Amino acid sequence: MQIPELQEIQRMCVESSAEQLRTLLNSQLALFGEARCREIAAALLVDWSKPVHALPSSLTGYIRLVNDGFAFFLGRISVGRLLDAVFDQAKMAIDSAPSERLMRLALHFPTLHKLGQIVARRQDLDPIARSWLVGLEHGRFTADLAAVTSSIEKGLELLAGKPQVRLAQSILAEASVAAVVPFTWNPDDAAEFSGVFKVLKPGIKKILDEELRIIGEAAEYFESCRQLYGLRELKIASLFHEVRDDLLREVDLTAEQANLRQAARQFEAVNWVRVPRLTPLCSPDITGMERITANCIGNLSLPQMQLEELARKTFAALICIPLFATEENALFHGDPHAGNIFVEMLGGREAGLVLLDWTLAGHLPRSTRKRMIDMMRGVILGDARLISRAISALTASTAAPSSAEMLLGLLPGILPTLDQQHDPLCRAFRLLEQLALNGVLFPGELILFRKAYFTLEGVLNHLVPGFSPGRAMEQYLRTLLKREMSRRVTALMSGRPDHSFDYPSLLSSQAVSQLTLYRLLNDWQNLADKASAALTAQYRLSTAMWEAMWGLGREK
Repeated sequence: MQIPELQEIQRMCVESSAEQLRTLLNSQLALFGEARCREIAAALLVDWSKPVHALPSSLTGYIRLVNDGFAFFLGRISVGRLLDAVFDQAKMAIDSAPSERLMRLALHFPTLHKLGQIVARRQDLDPIARSWLVGLEHGRFTADLAAVTSSIEKGLELLAGKPQVRLAQSILAEASVAAVVPFTWNPDDAAEFSGVFKVLKPGIKKILDEELRIIGEAAEYFESCRQLYGLRELKIASLFHEVRDDLLREVDLTAEQANLRQAARQFEAVNWVRVPRLTPLCSPDITGMERITANCIGNLSLPQMQLEELARKTFAALICIPLFATEENALFHGDPHAGNIFVEMLGGREAGLVLLDWTLAGHLPRSTRKRMIDMMRGVILGDARLISRAISALTASTAAPSSAEMLLGLLPGILPTLDQQHDPLCRAFRLLEQLALNGVLFPGELILFRKAYFTLEGVLNHLVPGFSPGRAMEQYLRTLLKREMSRRVTALMSGRPDHSFDYPSLLSSQAVSQLTLYRLLNDWQNLADKASAALTAQYRLSTAMWEAMWGLGREK
């Protein structure tokens, strides 16, 4: 956006104090009116922070969309909030990097904060950009401690008996919409209990009302300008709605409390996974839970074998257990970044997991999980028809379901582009991403599960470089199939029909046979290739030796 006054204002920002800048912008407000003042302030913030520097390499074709999207969003924020962000930027050093400016900007706006967190978890992001975006996950506390503790105290007054607790005078953790404060409590003169309160930041609901309204307007505007921004089949409105839905989940503390209870039941039989226990000190505005002391998974120093075992267990807990759960609606953690996964030593060399922050969680019906397994099976077998049927069934509940025939037309252009170095599981999730970019609409819970997978993939690759999710799932499935063996044999002997839904693995005996045969043929091919390479090398060595000996004989 070209604004004639922008260069002059930028010059004055460099030369003026924050108060002088406030006077300048207030005079602009009086002179040009609120709309023009917002436009100037938004252009100034975009120019300072340069958000396109945070774009992953695969999305550089959307530079204009990102710049205009930031300007659209900021240009509709209320003047008071917008000027606070401008003043904050003006107080920064003149030579501050755009990365630092963008991160500071995101702390003023929960929507930008959430976008930054999502982008930081992409594996194709420039490592330098990731190094500063991940700062949005940890620290950078900006909430007012007095206001936060006041909110907790008001929430406690509404509880029966007005429990007496002692609040710490510090914030332990902070996210885009909430803050966490430690407390101690002596319920009924029992032993002292150590816990934490999670509370929404003061005024956050009003802030989100404004930002989510703007997100809706942005979705409509950019959908109407698809050709201008080269969006092709990309459903830009669905991307805006993803961010909106994520933020709405994060302010629903009652839903998180229900998720914590269900997670505790789902992991009850898994003695190496813990979720924080809830206390009676909960309301729609505060969540009181136990405080678990453990180490963040991103800050571990363990022997390589222990790290590899920990990576497999983490993948099993967050992907395999919900995917193969016997419940009709399995719960999964929708935001498994490193700051939400902690590790505690259980004794000896065994490590256990502590899974925190269940605001962003989802539920996958068993029928959806069956279609996902079918799609993954199709990717492994290279069966485009199986893939298209599975994905068509996955999209059936959306506003724009995709037919198997339409998908069969898309797949030949997408499947060859998937990196064959990735294992089949990775390729399956990247296939979902590419189909979404080509206009295929998936249910919201499946989109969240896909994002959770990519987030966890980054965490585990940092923990164990080259970690293979496919091998980890294969190991989990082998154990599951062994447990199912007696049931499969009984079904075979009785002659009754064999269905995928009969088994936790969601694989019929015929499907297991197909995969086993594929694996055997694949292993045989690999062995044949190795044997062929060995024979070729042996032949070349023999030929070289024979030629050398023949040459020596002729010289004599």
